[in-house]
Amino acid sequence: MDGIDLTTWKMGSIAPENIQYQVEEFIAETIADGNIEQLPSQRNFAKINALDPSMVKRAFSNLTVKGLLYAKNRSGTYVANYVKNKEMVYKQSPFSDLLPVPLQSPRPAATAVSPVVHNFQSLGIDRLSEYYYPKSLNKYLKYHRDRYKDISQINRVLDAQSLQYKQAARKYLNMHSGLRLNKGCMTIAMGRQETLHHILNLLLHPGDCVINTAAADIVVKNALHHFNAVEHELNTSDPCFLANLETWLKSHPVKAIYINSQCSNPEGNHLNEQTCHELIRLAVKYGVYIVEENDFHEFWYAAPADFIPLARYHHKGHVIYTAPLSQTSVYMYNTRIIAANTAFISALESIPTRPYEQRNVIEELAIIDLINSGELRAHVKQIRSVKEQDRDDLYLELDNYLGPWMEIRKPDSGLCFWVTFPPEVDINKAMGYLNGNAMGIPYNPYVPQVMDKVYNMRLAFGTFNIMEAQTAAKLVRRLFEDLGLQKLPRGANLNRE
Repeated sequence: MDGIDLTTWKMGSIAPENIQYQVEEFIAETIADGNIEQLPSQRNFAKINALDPSMVKRAFSNLTVKGLLYAKNRSGTYVANYVKNKEMVYKQSPFSDLLPVPLQSPRPAATAVSPVVHNFQSLGIDRLSEYYYPKSLNKYLKYHRDRYKDISQINRVLDAQSLQYKQAARKYLNMHSGLRLNKGCMTIAMGRQETLHHILNLLLHPGDCVINTAAADIVVKNALHHFNAVEHELNTSDPCFLANLETWLKSHPVKAIYINSQCSNPEGNHLNEQTCHELIRLAVKYGVYIVEENDFHEFWYAAPADFIPLARYHHKGHVIYTAPLSQTSVYMYNTRIIAANTAFISALESIPTRPYEQRNVIEELAIIDLINSGELRAHVKQIRSVKEQDRDDLYLELDNYLGPWMEIRKPDSGLCFWVTFPPEVDINKAMGYLNGNAMGIPYNPYVPQVMDKVYNMRLAFGTFNIMEAQTAAKLVRRLFEDLGLQKLPRGANLNRE
Protein backbone atom coordinates (compact mmCIF):
# COMPACT_ATOMS: atom_id res chain seq x y z
CA MET A 1 0.00 0.00 0.00
CA ASP A 2 1.76 3.12 -1.30
CA GLY A 3 5.19 2.05 0.06
CA ILE A 4 4.40 4.22 3.09
CA ASP A 5 4.21 3.13 6.72
CA LEU A 6 0.45 3.20 7.13
CA THR A 7 0.61 2.66 10.89
CA THR A 8 1.70 6.31 11.12
CA TRP A 9 -1.59 7.32 9.56
CA LYS A 10 -3.93 5.21 11.71
CA MET A 11 -6.11 7.59 13.71
CA GLY A 12 -7.17 6.82 17.26
CA SER A 13 -10.77 7.09 18.40
CA ILE A 14 -12.86 9.26 16.08
CA ALA A 15 -15.77 11.26 17.46
CA PRO A 16 -19.00 11.04 15.42
CA GLU A 17 -19.15 14.83 14.85
CA ASN A 18 -16.82 17.08 12.81
CA ILE A 19 -14.99 14.10 11.33
CA GLN A 20 -13.41 16.09 8.49
CA TYR A 21 -12.00 18.58 11.01
CA GLN A 22 -10.53 15.67 13.03
CA VAL A 23 -8.88 14.28 9.90
CA GLU A 24 -7.35 17.66 9.05
CA GLU A 25 -6.11 18.11 12.62
CA PHE A 26 -4.63 14.60 12.68
CA ILE A 27 -2.76 15.13 9.41
CA ALA A 28 -1.41 18.52 10.51
CA GLU A 29 -0.26 17.17 13.87
CA THR A 30 1.32 14.07 12.30
CA ILE A 31 3.29 16.27 9.92
CA ALA A 32 4.40 18.55 12.75
CA ASP A 33 5.44 15.63 14.99
CA GLY A 34 7.39 13.55 12.50
CA ASN A 35 9.80 13.48 9.58
CA ILE A 36 7.01 13.31 7.00
CA GLU A 37 7.38 14.01 3.30
CA GLN A 38 4.63 12.05 1.57
CA LEU A 39 1.12 11.00 2.60
CA PRO A 40 -0.72 7.77 1.73
CA SER A 41 -3.28 7.93 -1.03
CA GLN A 42 -6.71 9.20 -0.14
CA ARG A 43 -8.14 5.72 -0.80
CA ASN A 44 -5.70 4.02 1.57
CA PHE A 45 -6.09 6.68 4.25
CA ALA A 46 -9.86 6.17 4.12
CA LYS A 47 -9.52 2.37 4.18
CA ILE A 48 -7.26 2.07 7.24
CA ASN A 49 -9.44 4.49 9.20
CA ALA A 50 -12.81 3.14 7.97
CA LEU A 51 -13.83 6.58 6.68
CA ASP A 52 -15.92 7.82 3.78
CA PRO A 53 -13.48 8.34 0.85
CA SER A 54 -15.33 11.48 -0.31
CA MET A 55 -14.89 13.05 3.13
CA VAL A 56 -11.17 12.21 3.14
CA LYS A 57 -10.90 13.75 -0.33
CA ARG A 58 -12.44 16.99 1.01
CA ALA A 59 -9.99 17.03 3.94
CA PHE A 60 -6.97 16.54 1.63
CA SER A 61 -8.30 19.24 -0.71
CA ASN A 62 -8.86 21.69 2.14
CA LEU A 63 -5.33 21.19 3.47
CA THR A 64 -4.01 21.69 -0.05
CA VAL A 65 -5.88 24.99 -0.33
CA LYS A 66 -4.46 26.03 3.07
CA GLY A 67 -0.95 25.37 1.74
CA LEU A 68 -0.08 22.42 3.99
CA LEU A 69 -0.16 19.80 1.21
CA TYR A 70 0.40 19.70 -2.52
CA ALA A 71 -0.41 17.01 -5.09
CA LYS A 72 1.82 15.71 -7.86
CA ASN A 73 0.13 14.15 -10.86
CA ARG A 74 0.43 10.34 -10.72
CA SER A 75 2.89 10.64 -7.86
CA GLY A 76 0.83 11.32 -4.73
CA THR A 77 0.26 13.91 -2.05
CA TYR A 78 3.25 15.62 -0.40
CA VAL A 79 3.90 17.98 2.49
CA ALA A 80 4.41 21.57 1.35
CA ASN A 81 7.45 23.42 2.66
CA TYR A 82 8.87 20.10 3.89
CA VAL A 83 11.34 20.44 6.78
CA LYS A 84 13.07 17.87 8.97
CA ASN A 85 12.47 19.36 12.41
CA LYS A 86 9.34 18.74 14.47
CA GLU A 87 7.92 22.23 14.15
CA MET A 88 5.84 22.89 11.06
CA VAL A 89 7.38 25.90 9.34
CA TYR A 90 5.28 28.07 7.07
CA LYS A 91 7.94 29.39 4.72
CA GLN A 92 5.42 31.70 3.10
CA SER A 93 4.40 33.30 6.41
CA PRO A 94 4.28 37.11 6.11
CA PHE A 95 5.85 37.38 9.57
CA SER A 96 9.62 37.65 9.25
CA ASP A 97 12.44 36.94 11.70
CA LEU A 98 13.87 40.46 11.58
CA LEU A 99 12.91 43.80 13.04
CA PRO A 100 12.07 46.13 10.15
CA VAL A 101 12.08 49.11 12.54
CA PRO A 102 14.17 49.41 15.76
CA LEU A 103 12.23 49.11 19.03
CA GLN A 104 12.33 51.30 22.09
CA SER A 105 13.91 50.04 25.31
CA PRO A 106 11.25 48.78 27.75
CA ARG A 107 10.64 51.14 30.64
CA PRO A 108 8.47 51.29 33.74
CA ALA A 109 4.80 51.88 33.07
CA ALA A 110 3.70 55.49 33.00
CA THR A 111 1.69 56.86 35.89
CA ALA A 112 -2.07 56.76 35.52
CA VAL A 113 -3.62 59.53 33.47
CA SER A 114 -7.18 60.74 33.22
CA PRO A 115 -9.33 59.05 30.55
CA VAL A 116 -10.06 60.79 27.29
CA VAL A 117 -13.45 62.34 26.56
CA HIS A 118 -15.61 60.69 23.90
CA ASN A 119 -18.52 62.07 21.90
CA PHE A 120 -20.96 59.16 21.85
CA GLN A 121 -23.15 57.20 24.21
CA SER A 122 -22.61 53.45 24.46
CA LEU A 123 -25.64 51.22 25.10
CA GLY A 124 -25.65 47.47 25.51
CA ILE A 125 -22.62 45.19 25.76
CA ASP A 126 -20.57 44.26 22.69
CA ARG A 127 -19.66 40.85 24.12
CA LEU A 128 -21.65 37.69 23.68
CA SER A 129 -24.19 36.91 26.35
CA GLU A 130 -23.13 34.03 28.59
CA TYR A 131 -26.11 32.16 27.13
CA TYR A 132 -24.07 31.70 23.94
CA TYR A 133 -20.96 30.23 25.59
CA PRO A 134 -20.06 26.63 24.58
CA LYS A 135 -22.02 24.27 26.83
CA SER A 136 -19.56 21.45 26.12
CA LEU A 137 -16.85 23.51 27.86
CA ASN A 138 -18.38 22.46 31.19
CA LYS A 139 -17.67 18.76 30.63
CA TYR A 140 -13.99 19.51 29.98
CA LEU A 141 -13.81 21.78 33.04
CA LYS A 142 -15.24 18.99 35.19
CA TYR A 143 -12.78 16.46 33.78
CA HIS A 144 -9.75 18.62 34.53
CA ARG A 145 -11.01 19.64 37.98
CA ASP A 146 -11.34 15.96 38.84
CA ARG A 147 -7.91 15.21 37.37
CA TYR A 148 -6.35 17.97 39.45
CA LYS A 149 -7.40 16.25 42.68
CA ASP A 150 -4.29 14.04 42.55
CA ILE A 151 -2.08 15.80 40.00
CA SER A 152 1.66 15.87 40.63
CA GLN A 153 3.53 19.11 41.23
CA ILE A 154 5.67 18.68 38.12
CA ASN A 155 2.59 18.25 35.90
CA ARG A 156 0.99 21.30 37.45
CA VAL A 157 4.14 23.30 36.76
CA LEU A 158 4.16 22.11 33.14
CA ASP A 159 0.52 23.13 32.74
CA ALA A 160 1.25 26.54 34.27
CA GLN A 161 3.91 27.21 31.64
CA SER A 162 1.03 27.52 29.16
CA LEU A 163 2.92 25.95 26.24
CA GLN A 164 0.01 23.68 25.30
CA TYR A 165 -2.40 26.58 25.43
CA LYS A 166 -0.24 28.70 23.18
CA GLN A 167 0.21 25.83 20.74
CA ALA A 168 -3.55 25.18 20.61
CA ALA A 169 -4.29 28.87 20.06
CA ARG A 170 -1.74 29.04 17.26
CA LYS A 171 -3.12 25.90 15.63
CA TYR A 172 -6.66 27.28 15.84
CA LEU A 173 -5.71 30.53 14.11
CA ASN A 174 -3.62 28.78 11.47
CA MET A 175 -6.39 26.33 10.61
CA HIS A 176 -9.22 28.86 10.54
CA SER A 177 -7.78 32.33 9.95
CA GLY A 178 -5.08 31.55 7.41
CA LEU A 179 -2.40 33.49 9.31
CA ARG A 180 0.33 30.82 8.88
CA LEU A 181 2.00 31.54 12.22
CA ASN A 182 5.32 29.94 13.01
CA LYS A 183 6.12 29.07 16.62
CA GLY A 184 8.41 32.04 17.17
CA CYS A 185 6.12 34.71 15.74
CA MET A 186 3.24 34.37 18.21
CA THR A 187 2.67 34.73 21.91
CA ILE A 188 -0.35 35.24 24.13
CA ALA A 189 -1.20 37.83 26.78
CA MET A 190 -4.17 38.37 29.06
CA GLY A 191 -6.56 41.31 28.73
CA ARG A 192 -7.10 43.77 25.88
CA GLN A 193 -5.87 46.90 27.63
CA GLU A 194 -2.87 45.08 29.11
CA THR A 195 -1.97 43.68 25.69
CA LEU A 196 -2.09 47.08 23.99
CA HIS A 197 0.09 48.51 26.75
CA HIS A 198 2.50 45.58 26.35
CA ILE A 199 2.86 46.30 22.61
CA LEU A 200 3.03 50.09 22.83
CA ASN A 201 5.62 49.87 25.60
CA LEU A 202 8.07 48.56 22.99
CA LEU A 203 7.04 50.96 20.25
CA LEU A 204 6.62 54.39 21.84
CA HIS A 205 8.41 57.06 23.78
CA PRO A 206 6.51 60.08 25.14
CA GLY A 207 5.78 62.47 22.28
CA ASP A 208 5.96 59.84 19.53
CA CYS A 209 3.32 60.21 16.82
CA VAL A 210 0.71 57.51 16.14
CA ILE A 211 -1.82 57.53 13.30
CA ASN A 212 -5.12 56.37 14.81
CA THR A 213 -7.82 55.20 12.38
CA ALA A 214 -10.28 54.14 15.12
CA ALA A 215 -10.99 57.44 16.84
CA ALA A 216 -14.16 56.15 18.53
CA ASP A 217 -12.35 53.28 20.28
CA ILE A 218 -11.99 54.45 23.88
CA VAL A 219 -9.58 51.69 24.93
CA VAL A 220 -7.14 52.61 22.17
CA LYS A 221 -7.36 56.34 22.84
CA ASN A 222 -6.74 55.75 26.55
CA ALA A 223 -3.74 53.54 25.74
CA LEU A 224 -2.19 56.21 23.50
CA HIS A 225 -2.97 58.83 26.14
CA HIS A 226 -1.32 56.60 28.77
CA PHE A 227 1.96 56.64 26.82
CA ASN A 228 1.72 60.37 26.07
CA ALA A 229 1.64 59.70 22.34
CA VAL A 230 0.83 62.43 19.84
CA GLU A 231 -2.31 61.13 18.15
CA HIS A 232 -3.23 62.04 14.59
CA GLU A 233 -6.64 60.80 13.46
CA LEU A 234 -7.37 59.61 9.93
CA ASN A 235 -10.47 57.87 8.63
CA THR A 236 -9.99 54.89 6.34
CA SER A 237 -13.41 55.47 4.74
CA ASP A 238 -12.20 58.84 3.44
CA PRO A 239 -11.48 58.52 -0.33
CA CYS A 240 -8.29 60.52 0.29
CA PHE A 241 -7.14 58.32 3.20
CA LEU A 242 -3.98 56.99 1.54
CA ALA A 243 -3.02 60.38 0.10
CA ASN A 244 -3.55 62.06 3.47
CA LEU A 245 -1.57 59.32 5.18
CA GLU A 246 1.42 59.69 2.88
CA THR A 247 1.33 63.47 3.22
CA TRP A 248 1.52 63.09 6.99
CA LEU A 249 4.25 60.43 6.82
CA LYS A 250 6.36 62.67 4.60
CA SER A 251 6.26 65.58 7.03
CA HIS A 252 6.16 63.88 10.47
CA PRO A 253 8.15 61.09 12.14
CA VAL A 254 5.46 58.49 12.79
CA LYS A 255 6.09 55.38 14.92
CA ALA A 256 2.92 53.40 14.30
CA ILE A 257 -0.39 53.24 12.47
CA TYR A 258 -3.27 51.72 14.45
CA ILE A 259 -5.90 49.79 12.48
CA ASN A 260 -8.86 47.98 14.02
CA SER A 261 -9.88 45.54 11.32
CA GLN A 262 -13.42 44.96 12.54
CA CYS A 263 -13.96 47.53 15.24
CA SER A 264 -17.78 47.84 15.42
CA ASN A 265 -17.19 51.60 15.31
CA PRO A 266 -18.15 53.97 12.50
CA GLU A 267 -14.67 53.91 10.98
CA GLY A 268 -15.17 50.28 9.92
CA ASN A 269 -11.61 49.54 8.79
CA HIS A 270 -12.59 46.88 6.25
CA LEU A 271 -9.86 47.71 3.77
CA ASN A 272 -9.98 46.34 0.24
CA GLU A 273 -7.05 44.44 -1.23
CA GLN A 274 -5.61 47.41 -3.13
CA THR A 275 -5.70 49.64 -0.03
CA CYS A 276 -4.06 46.90 2.06
CA HIS A 277 -1.17 46.56 -0.39
CA GLU A 278 -0.71 50.34 -0.55
CA LEU A 279 -0.88 50.74 3.24
CA ILE A 280 1.82 48.11 3.69
CA ARG A 281 3.93 49.74 0.96
CA LEU A 282 3.78 53.05 2.84
CA ALA A 283 4.68 51.36 6.14
CA VAL A 284 7.74 49.76 4.54
CA LYS A 285 8.75 52.95 2.72
CA TYR A 286 8.57 55.18 5.79
CA GLY A 287 9.71 52.65 8.40
CA VAL A 288 6.45 52.44 10.36
CA TYR A 289 4.78 49.61 12.25
CA ILE A 290 1.09 48.84 11.71
CA VAL A 291 -0.65 47.69 14.88
CA GLU A 292 -3.68 45.74 13.69
CA GLU A 293 -6.34 44.69 16.18
CA ASN A 294 -9.14 42.32 15.18
CA ASP A 295 -11.58 41.93 18.07
CA PHE A 296 -14.46 40.53 16.01
CA HIS A 297 -12.69 38.15 13.64
CA GLU A 298 -15.40 35.52 14.26
CA PHE A 299 -18.28 37.83 13.36
CA TRP A 300 -17.94 38.71 9.70
CA TYR A 301 -21.35 38.64 8.00
CA ALA A 302 -20.70 40.07 4.54
CA ALA A 303 -20.90 37.40 1.86
CA PRO A 304 -19.32 35.73 0.06
CA ALA A 305 -15.72 35.93 1.30
CA ASP A 306 -14.32 36.32 4.79
CA PHE A 307 -12.57 39.53 5.71
CA ILE A 308 -8.81 39.35 5.09
CA PRO A 309 -6.71 41.16 7.72
CA LEU A 310 -3.49 42.99 6.89
CA ALA A 311 -1.55 40.29 8.75
CA ARG A 312 -2.25 37.83 5.92
CA TYR A 313 -0.50 40.01 3.34
CA HIS A 314 3.27 39.97 2.81
CA HIS A 315 4.13 42.87 5.07
CA LYS A 316 7.85 42.17 5.67
CA GLY A 317 7.40 42.15 9.43
CA HIS A 318 5.76 45.60 9.64
CA VAL A 319 2.40 44.33 10.95
CA ILE A 320 1.83 43.54 14.63
CA TYR A 321 -1.44 41.63 14.87
CA THR A 322 -3.50 41.12 18.00
CA ALA A 323 -6.91 39.53 18.54
CA PRO A 324 -8.85 37.56 21.15
CA LEU A 325 -8.73 33.80 20.85
CA SER A 326 -12.53 33.79 20.69
CA GLN A 327 -15.52 35.87 21.76
CA THR A 328 -17.33 32.78 23.04
CA SER A 329 -16.24 32.99 26.70
CA VAL A 330 -14.79 35.61 29.01
CA TYR A 331 -11.52 33.71 29.33
CA MET A 332 -11.11 33.18 25.59
CA TYR A 333 -11.91 36.86 24.98
CA ASN A 334 -9.24 37.93 27.48
CA THR A 335 -6.72 35.56 25.88
CA ARG A 336 -5.08 37.88 23.38
CA ILE A 337 -3.04 36.58 20.47
CA ILE A 338 -0.02 38.70 19.54
CA ALA A 339 1.59 37.87 16.19
CA ALA A 340 4.62 39.74 14.86
CA ASN A 341 8.13 39.23 13.55
CA THR A 342 10.07 36.83 15.75
CA ALA A 343 12.46 39.52 16.99
CA PHE A 344 9.53 41.59 18.27
CA ILE A 345 7.97 38.56 20.00
CA SER A 346 11.33 37.73 21.59
CA ALA A 347 11.64 41.28 22.89
CA LEU A 348 8.05 41.17 24.14
CA GLU A 349 8.59 37.92 26.04
CA SER A 350 11.79 39.24 27.63
CA ILE A 351 9.81 41.87 29.55
CA PRO A 352 8.92 40.54 33.02
CA THR A 353 5.18 40.06 33.49
CA ARG A 354 2.93 38.44 36.07
CA PRO A 355 0.76 36.23 33.88
CA TYR A 356 0.07 33.43 36.35
CA GLU A 357 -2.10 35.50 38.69
CA GLN A 358 -4.41 36.36 35.78
CA ARG A 359 -4.74 32.83 34.48
CA ASN A 360 -6.93 29.82 35.14
CA VAL A 361 -4.93 26.77 34.11
CA ILE A 362 -7.87 24.36 34.34
CA GLU A 363 -9.95 26.56 32.05
CA GLU A 364 -7.04 26.70 29.59
CA LEU A 365 -6.86 22.90 29.54
CA ALA A 366 -10.61 22.72 28.90
CA ILE A 367 -10.31 25.23 26.03
CA ILE A 368 -7.49 23.14 24.53
CA ASP A 369 -9.85 20.15 24.49
CA LEU A 370 -12.56 22.33 22.96
CA ILE A 371 -10.17 23.35 20.16
CA ASN A 372 -8.75 19.88 19.53
CA SER A 373 -12.19 18.27 19.33
CA GLY A 374 -13.33 20.76 16.68
CA GLU A 375 -16.22 21.83 18.91
CA LEU A 376 -15.05 25.44 19.25
CA ARG A 377 -14.99 26.03 15.51
CA ALA A 378 -18.39 24.40 15.03
CA HIS A 379 -19.86 26.44 17.90
CA VAL A 380 -18.49 29.72 16.53
CA LYS A 381 -20.08 29.08 13.12
CA GLN A 382 -23.43 28.41 14.77
CA ILE A 383 -23.30 31.53 16.98
CA ARG A 384 -22.20 33.75 14.09
CA SER A 385 -25.35 32.69 12.24
CA VAL A 386 -27.46 33.49 15.32
CA LYS A 387 -25.94 36.96 15.74
CA GLU A 388 -26.30 37.71 12.04
CA GLN A 389 -30.02 37.03 12.40
CA ASP A 390 -30.11 39.24 15.52
CA ARG A 391 -28.41 41.99 13.55
CA ASP A 392 -30.96 41.74 10.74
CA ASP A 393 -33.91 41.65 13.15
CA LEU A 394 -32.66 44.67 15.08
CA TYR A 395 -32.04 46.63 11.89
CA LEU A 396 -35.60 45.94 10.71
CA GLU A 397 -37.02 47.29 13.98
CA LEU A 398 -34.79 50.39 14.01
CA ASP A 399 -35.32 51.17 10.35
CA ASN A 400 -39.07 50.58 10.50
CA TYR A 401 -39.74 52.85 13.47
CA LEU A 402 -36.83 55.33 13.40
CA GLY A 403 -35.35 55.24 9.91
CA PRO A 404 -37.19 58.38 8.71
CA TRP A 405 -35.45 60.51 11.36
CA MET A 406 -32.09 58.84 12.05
CA GLU A 407 -29.00 57.49 10.36
CA ILE A 408 -28.65 53.78 11.17
CA ARG A 409 -25.51 51.96 10.06
CA LYS A 410 -25.99 48.22 9.70
CA PRO A 411 -22.65 46.57 10.51
CA ASP A 412 -21.06 44.01 8.22
CA SER A 413 -19.13 42.61 11.19
CA GLY A 414 -19.01 42.80 14.95
CA LEU A 415 -21.77 43.22 17.51
CA CYS A 416 -22.67 46.94 17.36
CA PHE A 417 -24.75 49.41 15.36
CA TRP A 418 -23.76 53.05 15.01
CA VAL A 419 -26.80 55.33 15.22
CA THR A 420 -26.96 59.12 14.77
CA PHE A 421 -29.86 61.06 16.34
CA PRO A 422 -31.46 64.19 14.78
CA PRO A 423 -30.20 67.61 15.95
CA GLU A 424 -33.39 68.38 17.89
CA VAL A 425 -33.01 65.38 20.23
CA ASP A 426 -29.72 64.51 21.91
CA ILE A 427 -29.37 60.97 23.23
CA ASN A 428 -29.71 61.85 26.91
CA LYS A 429 -33.02 63.58 26.16
CA ALA A 430 -34.27 60.46 24.36
CA MET A 431 -33.04 58.18 27.16
CA GLY A 432 -34.76 60.40 29.72
CA TYR A 433 -38.00 59.98 27.78
CA LEU A 434 -37.59 56.19 27.83
CA ASN A 435 -36.83 56.24 31.53
CA GLY A 436 -39.93 58.35 32.16
CA ASN A 437 -41.97 55.66 30.44
CA ALA A 438 -40.63 52.93 32.73
CA MET A 439 -38.08 51.68 30.18
CA GLY A 440 -34.72 50.71 31.68
CA ILE A 441 -31.62 52.09 29.93
CA PRO A 442 -28.84 49.49 29.33
CA TYR A 443 -25.82 51.80 29.52
CA ASN A 444 -22.58 49.91 28.88
CA PRO A 445 -21.03 49.41 32.34
CA TYR A 446 -17.51 49.29 30.86
CA VAL A 447 -17.73 52.68 29.13
CA PRO A 448 -18.15 55.98 31.01
CA GLN A 449 -21.58 57.53 30.51
CA VAL A 450 -21.45 60.91 28.76
CA MET A 451 -23.50 63.59 30.51
CA ASP A 452 -23.12 66.27 27.83
CA LYS A 453 -25.23 66.50 24.69
CA VAL A 454 -24.14 63.84 22.21
CA TYR A 455 -25.92 62.56 19.11
CA ASN A 456 -23.98 59.40 18.24
CA MET A 457 -24.87 56.06 19.83
CA ARG A 458 -22.93 52.81 19.78
CA LEU A 459 -25.71 50.25 20.19
CA ALA A 460 -24.51 46.72 20.97
CA PHE A 461 -26.42 43.49 20.45
CA GLY A 462 -24.20 40.97 22.23
CA THR A 463 -27.40 40.33 24.20
CA PHE A 464 -30.57 40.85 22.22
CA ASN A 465 -34.30 40.85 23.02
CA ILE A 466 -36.57 41.63 20.08
CA MET A 467 -39.51 42.79 22.23
CA GLU A 468 -37.32 45.13 24.27
CA ALA A 469 -35.85 46.62 21.08
CA GLN A 470 -39.26 47.08 19.52
CA THR A 471 -40.73 48.76 22.63
CA ALA A 472 -37.81 51.20 22.86
CA ALA A 473 -38.00 52.03 19.14
CA LYS A 474 -41.75 52.71 19.37
CA LEU A 475 -41.27 55.06 22.33
CA VAL A 476 -38.50 57.05 20.63
CA ARG A 477 -40.63 57.31 17.49
CA ARG A 478 -43.49 58.68 19.59
CA LEU A 479 -41.11 61.29 21.03
CA PHE A 480 -40.05 62.37 17.52
CA GLU A 481 -43.66 62.58 16.37
CA ASP A 482 -44.75 64.55 19.46
CA LEU A 483 -41.96 67.06 18.74
CA GLY A 484 -43.05 67.30 15.11
CA LEU A 485 -39.61 66.43 13.75
CA GLN A 486 -39.20 66.62 10.00
CA LYS A 487 -38.38 63.33 8.29
CA LEU A 488 -35.07 63.02 6.49
CA PRO A 489 -34.48 62.05 2.88
CA ARG A 490 -33.37 58.47 2.57
CA GLY A 491 -29.56 58.19 2.68
CA ALA A 492 -29.06 61.48 4.55
CA ASN A 493 -25.84 61.71 6.53
CA LEU A 494 -26.25 63.18 10.02
CA ASN A 495 -22.67 62.47 11.13
CA ARG A 496 -22.23 64.70 14.21
CA GLU A 497 -18.91 65.32 15.86
